[in-house]
Amino acid sequence: MTNQDTWTAVRADFRAALPGILDGTEDAKYNEPPLGITPDPDWDSGPTDRRMKMIDVMAAISEATGIPASAVIGPRRPGPIVNARHMAYYLMLEFCTHASAVMIGRYMNRDHSTVLYGAKKYAARRDLDDGLRAAEDRARAIMEGTQ
Repeated sequence: MTNQDTWTAVRADFRAALPGILDGTEDAKYNEPPLGITPDPDWDSGPTDRRMKMIDVMAAISEATGIPASAVIGPRRPGPIVNARHMAYYLMLEFCTHASAVMIGRYMNRDHSTVLYGAKKYAARRDLDDGLRAAEDRARAIMEGTQ
């Protein structure tokens, strides 16, 4: 299975988990700057661009951890799923520079304070757990296209 096939499957899995929220218009709404903000025309130029779609970050995390996107955004709270969810918060705040905690929370079906708390918990925990750090490195490699 190629990366494109994997990402297509993850996107389908993710969209199935959130019917009505991620139809074509809502997906575009969450991946665009807020109304009234005109992006800098040089924003997307150069290799240092960190702006990514939230669904691409979710696909990379799902592929890196082996946990389906529907489980990451779902209500279940086993340890590996929570770790993947907190990693998603952390990486979305870093890579999706156009998205606020409120937008990420809506996308993940959570409150903005949950997003901030989870990202903070993940930042403290990742340096202590080699498994988390390795999964994050795999997700970063996938997002940067080196894997």
